[in-house]
Amino acid sequence: MSGSHASGELHAHGALLWLDPRAKIVSLFAVVFVAISTPAEAWQAFAAYWALLTLYALVGAIPPRQILRRLILVIPFVLLVLLVQPLREPDFSKGEYWVEVLGMQVSSGGLAVLANVALKSLTSVYALILLSATTPFNDMLRGFERLYVPTVFVEIAAFAWRYLFVLRDEAQRMLRARDARAWKGRWLWQAWVIGLMVGSLFLRAYERAERVYQAMKARGYYGQSHTHFDRSMTRPDWGLIVLFAAVLAATRTWVWQTL
Repeated sequence: MSGSHASGELHAHGALLWLDPRAKIVSLFAVVFVAISTPAEAWQAFAAYWALLTLYALVGAIPPRQILRRLILVIPFVLLVLLVQPLREPDFSKGEYWVEVLGMQVSSGGLAVLANVALKSLTSVYALILLSATTPFNDMLRGFERLYVPTVFVEIAAFAWRYLFVLRDEAQRMLRARDARAWKGRWLWQAWVIGLMVGSLFLRAYERAERVYQAMKARGYYGQSHTHFDRSMTRPDWGLIVLFAAVLAATRTWVWQTL
């Protein structure tokens, strides 16, 4: 199963792979939390966050093209805000006004909301991309366990990750079987076939999950996976945390003083 999806993953090749997953989780999630609490007007702060994350990516030898390909996935969600917010009426009592952009009159308040969503979402996704690229998934789960994240969340994430690819392979087999029967799907009334396929996939997933659960219970599973993690935090691990904490604290202090 691992060989079927490894080619689509983003992997680093630098020294960050050897750091403790707890250090990377704490450092990169700190960027997410600080970025979310930073007002969009402080664009210099977001520039500092991106500089810090880019330095992390360079040390980890993560291919920039692969990072950009994953960041592009966020753009459609930002465009949803673009379609709604800038076209609303400005609230003149709050000092909002009309702004001409590409020949269109848009609300300054709507543009502020768009900038806020774009900056925070892109920064957060950038940090999570770097975390997944420099931390194998199993190590990430162990790191969350050692950080005392509730077991139920860790177990749900583990099972979802493992069986997502199983379901993908099952769906691909169904599509090949459909195409082998010369189904073209050119007409609207043929869409019912898609609904039948989705229902069949749901039933297969449910039955497979039940079989897997019964097999795990027979092997002594009681709601928590048995993992072995005896690694201790080292100086490089603490150094990463201190570096991120210093940059984020300095940036947030500057934001509080200037806004």
